[in-house]
Amino acid sequence: MDQLENDFPTKLTSDRAIIERDYFVLSDTRSADSRLHYQVTIPKTWKMLDTAPATLSESKPIATQGVIRSTVGPEAELEIEAAHLPREIAPADWLAILLEGLEHEILHSRLTTSAGGDLPDVMSKSVFEGRTIIHRWVAIKNGSFLFLAQARCYEEDYSNFPETFMLATASIEFLNPIEWPLSEQLQTFSRAEPADFLLVYPESWQLQLDPNSGEEGLSLNLLSVMDDYVVGTIIFVVIPSTDIGVITLRDRIWEDLQNNDYSGSLSDLENASATPGLPDRAELVSQVQRRGVAHEIRMSTGTAEGATYLVAVAGPARETDSQVWAINKRAYQLVINQLRTIPGAE
Repeated sequence: MDQLENDFPTKLTSDRAIIERDYFVLSDTRSADSRLHYQVTIPKTWKMLDTAPATLSESKPIATQGVIRSTVGPEAELEIEAAHLPREIAPADWLAILLEGLEHEILHSRLTTSAGGDLPDVMSKSVFEGRTIIHRWVAIKNGSFLFLAQARCYEEDYSNFPETFMLATASIEFLNPIEWPLSEQLQTFSRAEPADFLLVYPESWQLQLDPNSGEEGLSLNLLSVMDDYVVGTIIFVVIPSTDIGVITLRDRIWEDLQNNDYSGSLSDLENASATPGLPDRAELVSQVQRRGVAHEIRMSTGTAEGATYLVAVAGPARETDSQVWAINKRAYQLVINQLRTIPGAE
């Protein structure tokens, strides 16, 4: 077994009989909100503290639901926290932003794909009162609720807990799962001309159709508005021909953005993995400026059903506004993953 698997195990190495002997499934149904009820697998020597689950509110956007602590041997504990997500965001980005704010050093990480966005499994370390603490984190979603499981102990004690931390964080489950995997509902848009694409996007984004759209081309914007300001724009363009070329279309959109105070340069398009509805596409991610402020552009373009399409998102870069960046990135991912021509729709 290599050192990574020793420090950051991703599968059980102990015999099942030992796991059944030493661990048990704890169900926590104390919260008044049944959507926050959960279960987790922990050592039989660990005990839930008596502190009642905290209530989520605007002043408390992250609320501790339970702390489970070791009662024998080295000190260790598992904290379960809940957050409400009014806008759709990937759990992996949400956790990355949190750990950046806490100034944690990331030691190991991995992602698992899910319909609600990438799920993170992260090992980090921090320093508190001169002592180094090792943390293992997992974040999952239940509709518009996010659950964060954090196991932690002092660095000198961690050799006792790699498998325990892995099992405790990986085993967290909602007792009352919500079938819809996203924080928001989705809206759809389709237009038979110039090519019959189906566009799917989060309902918080406002659609603005170019009144000149028709047989010669389709152009629309999806706008993310916060506090009366547009903080993200998704651009969708369809040209009823494959002759224009994706590079020419990219350059046209970049010219429009430059006329809207963007500056810098776009990176080259690179071949991208196919999505269920788009077998032929290329993409780019570029760091640019808008009025002297760092912004980011993501773009995907290709051909389908005899037409050339382009989807782009433009908004603040991560270092400018990490929360807005994560919301914009997730909306763009949803649009790309769901975009298809109507004949290809199931």
